Amino acid sequence: MRLPALIAAVMVAFAAGPVAAEPEKAKPAEQLVLVQPDSTEACLTTLEAIIDRAEEADMLDDQVDEAEAELERMDGHCHEKRFAEALISAKAVMALVAANK
Repeated sequence: MRLPALIAAVMVAFAAGPVAAEPEKAKPAEQLVLVQPDSTEACLTTLEAIIDRAEEADMLDDQVDEAEAELERMDGHCHEKRFAEALISAKAVMALVAANK
């Protein structure tokens, strides 16, 4: 899957930000409960978990492109503290992942 650049960007964001607790071990896609984050750190942790799920999915190229666009959008929403919009992007990516388990 072609998500390494986005993963690197998220890792840079984590490194540049305040020290955060180690993210919880990712859950399988069907168990990942998406709720609106209340902080940039929580939003980025959710983003990282979704990236992990997306990498595991067997998506077609056009689905990968759509997922990457949504993940980039979500990253921007997290940094802009637009958490409701980030949740919408998260749900869109998880719908793609669920369709390609």
